[in-house]
Amino acid sequence: MDQEKKRNRWRIKRKKYVAAHPERVKDSKHRSYVKWRDNKREYNRLYYRSKVEADNSYAVLLKNQHGVCAICKNPETKTNKYGTVFSLAHDHNHVTGRYRGLLCVRCNMLLGKVHDNPEILSNAARYLRKWTKFHSINGD
Repeated sequence: MDQEKKRNRWRIKRKKYVAAHPERVKDSKHRSYVKWRDNKREYNRLYYRSKVEADNSYAVLLKNQHGVCAICKNPETKTNKYGTVFSLAHDHNHVTGRYRGLLCVRCNMLLGKVHDNPEILSNAARYLRKWTKFHSINGD
């Protein structure tokens, strides 16, 4: 039996069922709608609440940090292809989801490259200090 015949047979069965049980169909459609509506409301509530919280916390953090990166203490300088300067990135803990501060693109990438591991960062700082001392002693 080809697909078109199956579809037509199903449509005919469905029409008969709807005609025989209009209240069941109406209730079923209503339940589906209510479920969809409630899910949509919950999604919107969570999405917009987090967006407002993010906007408010960004403004507060930007003011507290005097408009500069929390790590390098410089304003953001990276621009997009139209020349607009990026806003500072909203850094957060990936485990807890809590915001930590605002970072420039370079510092944000730095934390990402070391997987937010402070031990790697302290080892890198120690390494740089060692070589800075060595080069300053040798006059390089």
